[in-house]
Amino acid sequence: VSFSTPRFGRDRDDSIQDSVVPETSADKKSVHRSWWPGKGNRQWVQYDFPSDRSIGATEVYWFHDHPNGGCKVPDRWRLSYRKGDRWIPVESEDAFGTEVDRFNRVKFEAVEARSFRLEVWLREGASSGIHEWKLAAPQPRK
Repeated sequence: VSFSTPRFGRDRDDSIQDSVVPETSADKKSVHRSWWPGKGNRQWVQYDFPSDRSIGATEVYWFHDHPNGGCKVPDRWRLSYRKGDRWIPVESEDAFGTEVDRFNRVKFEAVEARSFRLEVWLREGASSGIHEWKLAAPQPRK
């Protein structure tokens, strides 16, 4: 896993894939990863795999400690995959949600790639962070 910015404080890069689900989005007992002290700009986090993976869904559990801290859910986000030297956003009819205290799931037509990037646009005057980020294989059609 790699991030657009260096770690801050006790944040851990691998915490977003440790399968520890927080009690709430503001949970500071559960280690998270933020883009602090960045505010109001575009950031990303990326998974790189040794070979192509078929992915058909993603889930994000946002870190949001506002008003007691400086992190809010992002203004918006998307998932992209690398094809050659280009990043291509996945298309979905699902909303790319920013709700607190739960996983925000987005399903899409399966794509195959080695690298997937979660791109986030931070709110003006606020940073953002992630408790957990999951990628899922496509589900068989019923």
